[in-house]
Order: sequence, then structure tokens, then C-alpha cells
Amino acid sequence: MKDGDGGIREIAATRLTSAGSLARVAREAKDEKLRLEATNRVDDQAVLAQVARNDAAASVRRMAIGRLTDGDAIAELAVRDTDVGVRAAAVERLRLSAQNDATLLARVARVTGNAKVRSAIASKISAEVAAQFAVWQNANPSRTGADLAAQLTGATGIKLVRIAPSEFTMGDSSFGPAHRVTIARPFFLGATEVTQAQWAAVMGNNPSLFKGDTRPVERVSYDDARAFCRKLTERERGAGRLPDGWVFMLPTEAQWEYACRAGTTGEHAGSLDAMAWHDKKGGRTTHPVGTKQANAWGLFDMHGNVWAWCLDWHADYLKNAVFDPTGASSGSHRVGRGGAWADEAANCRSALRGRFSPGTCFPVLGFRLALSFSP
Repeated sequence: MKDGDGGIREIAATRLTSAGSLARVAREAKDEKLRLEATNRVDDQAVLAQVARNDAAASVRRMAIGRLTDGDAIAELAVRDTDVGVRAAAVERLRLSAQNDATLLARVARVTGNAKVRSAIASKISAEVAAQFAVWQNANPSRTGADLAAQLTGATGIKLVRIAPSEFTMGDSSFGPAHRVTIARPFFLGATEVTQAQWAAVMGNNPSLFKGDTRPVERVSYDDARAFCRKLTERERGAGRLPDGWVFMLPTEAQWEYACRAGTTGEHAGSLDAMAWHDKKGGRTTHPVGTKQANAWGLFDMHGNVWAWCLDWHADYLKNAVFDPTGASSGSHRVGRGGAWADEAANCRSALRGRFSPGTCFPVLGFRLALSFSP
């Protein structure tokens, strides 16, 4: 492949049969035509994804996309590639793929900033997904905007903050690998951790060690927290206040970190002492929620006070960029986030991941409510 004659190199590429050689040429050859020829014959999905993400030539990236079958990888490229033609090719590939994943198309339409790509997708998604798409596009404010938040806040006593979709870098050098995550759908998150009064109103008891209506409920297991979410969903749906498809649940780990960071990239979302009850400021007890400074998105106690259960099983992160991750399909420990009144500052970092057995009931462990659209 070092021959100076481009024609000879092209002929050589067409004769290659070794998968390893083809992959190497597709990734490394300096000549664009050579990379195109090799990419057209590569079958390895990981190699194709790498070429689609990194090749300098838009024509080669389009070729790689045309051979990809992984819907999530294609959707990522439809959002992130800098070339409009490549994004359009990714959209078309999603539509024509064996998956024909209309949900992924709708995700791309919701996140991409390019009007032409949104328009192209809108004409291709099926009628079956049109209602989802309308919700994600905020076509019905009563379902996704201030009306729904105000209605449910008034009914439950839990103030809900709408979190808009976008991308962010999740993890850091200690809890990594750091990787890009797309939050593709808007969701709501409790402005504070669930309090003891809010818990008692739904569950009829109070398991907490440190009693106080406005303090966070603690000594609740993962299953206890999920049971609260289910009962609240059933109650609000039965009362006609919760539209179809919306459910109260624990936030995913990605949703939690995205909301905690609120656009920041450092260890904490601001001054930790101003924002968090931790070991130097916590006084060996929990504290009423919302008494410290909120982050930029109006969320209190994301750092400190009590650890917050998340939906995910604890597992290693994926290295690639991902859409709306929900963690591993199984495991032995669930994720906890945020640190608590008993923790040092290092344990209250935005990226730090705790792991707890699902049956754990500690006075440092509570939860925060999320409201998500789950078709």
C-alpha cells in the first residue's frame, strides 16, 4: 500500500481478502479512494463505526454508515457529524435498516439542531410514532411543559423541574471512561429529594432515623423507592392528572449526572460548602431539603444530604457515545449518587458513583423522583 501510483493502490485494495488488512486500510490509508474501496468491503461493525466517526472524508463516513447495522451508532452519527450530507445519510440508513427504528429516528429529530434533518425525519417516521414525536417536540405543552409540572407539583407536593435534552460528558478520570451521552428526551426531576412528609402521604409510614417532615426520607431500599414510584404513578393516573406514557420512576444514572452538572464540567456544580451538607458541614445528621444553594437548573441537594438511588445496575461504562443509557441489564448492586451528610467532599463529586445492594437501608440513603415519558 506504499506504492506511489494511486491506480496500483486501488487495484491492490480490490484484491485484498483478509479482514484484518481491509480494516487496516479502511482506517489508515492516506488515499481517500483507497479508504472508500476498503470500507465498501469491510464487514466488521466496530471498524465501520470507527471509520464513520473518525474518517476525515465525508464520502468515506457516508460509505461506512451505509454498511452499519447498529441503530444507536447510526443515530449518534445522525446527530453529531459535522457534515449535513453525512447526517442525512445516517437518517436514511436508520429508515432503511432492518430495525427501521422509528423511535431512534424520533430521538434524532428531537436532538439535532439541523432543520433540514428534522424535516427529513418528520416525513419518514410512521404514524405509530407520531404521538411520541409530538411529545418530544413539545407540541402539547400540557404534557411536557409548565402545565403538567404545576399540576403534578400541586397534587403531590413534590416540585418538578423540567430538564431539557442535550449532550454532556459523563464520568471523569476516576470514574470513567469519560464519554459523551445524549439525553434525547425531556424529563422532570424533583427539585429536592423526597421528604418524609411526601413519603408518608403515599406510603403511610416513615422509616427514617432522623425524623422531620421536611428532611429527606432515608433508610429506604431500592425496592422501597421503586414501590413509592409505582404507587404515585397509579394514584396520579387514576386521578386523571398523569397522561398516558408518563411514569414516576427513579432517574437513570445518566439523567442524574446530567442534571447534577447543570452544564458544568468540574468536580462540583458550584461551591460545595454553599450547596451541600457533607461531613464538615453536616453536623452528623440530615437537614431539611432545599436549605442550601441550588444548582444552575434549580435543583437542591444534588451534592450531599443523602445519597440518591438511581435506576441502573452498577456496571462499567461503555466507551462509546450513547443515547439515553439505562445501564446494564443485570447486576448485584444498584447505583447511588451524590454523597451524604457523613461523606467527605471527594465523595460528593458530580461524577462519583456509589454502589449499594438493592436491599440496603441506611440513614445516608434516600432518593429523588423523576418523571419520564416511557412509551
